[in-house]
Amino acid sequence: MKTILKIFGYIIGILLMAAGLIAVVALVFGFGTNMISMDTIKDQIIDRDTTIDASITTTMAPVESTTPAPDGNTILENTQQNGTSSVTLGTPSPSPTPTPDVTPEPTPVPTPTPEPQAAGTPLGGGTFSSNTGKWIDIDAIWTAEAIDVSTAKVTVLVNLRSYRIHMGEKRNALEITVGDDSTAMDVQALNLDTDQEVTTELGKYEFTVDAPLGKITLVPLKVNWHYGGIYSGTQLDVITAEGDMTIDR
Repeated sequence: MKTILKIFGYIIGILLMAAGLIAVVALVFGFGTNMISMDTIKDQIIDRDTTIDASITTTMAPVESTTPAPDGNTILENTQQNGTSSVTLGTPSPSPTPTPDVTPEPTPVPTPTPEPQAAGTPLGGGTFSSNTGKWIDIDAIWTAEAIDVSTAKVTVLVNLRSYRIHMGEKRNALEITVGDDSTAMDVQALNLDTDQEVTTELGKYEFTVDAPLGKITLVPLKVNWHYGGIYSGTQLDVITAEGDMTIDR
């Protein structure tokens, strides 16, 4: 039995030694292969770098030029030129300044000079009436005519419209005012017996007013008749007619 075990131990030892030898051989041959592969790769890398450098030197020489775009930006263009590389940055051309449209000034229209008016030329007229509602009223009838280029004559006629009336003379009973000018006139006695409306003149007066040529002038007119009596059962102290005269030159 001991002999068998001893033989078995020898066999195992021999097997272990063979395995170790095989491992050593494999390691040696594997390292050499790796060395060959690394040298080959190194040679390939050197050859490739040389090819790339030659390609860059002989084929790549970009020259960048600029071309203005329609919107004013700069476009870089690549060209090949003798194996050298250069970059040129272009300056965009300035846009032309637009010329503003000039609107011509309108030709002023000259103001026509009014023709001089001869003395006595009518300049307007009208009537202002009172409204008592008692069948007795006055009318202030006015007319205007030219005197010269800056003044006019205004004539005011005051008429009474009434039916039956009896009254004595009254001093300064009729007051006429044109602008800032005023006058007072006497009113003669009145004795009327009629069922029809009758027109009776109470007074008439002429005024001079400022009325420049080429303008429209408004002049106030006021007439007060200080009646101071009863008519148709109503006490009437003052009967008034008034308005603004328009003098057109």
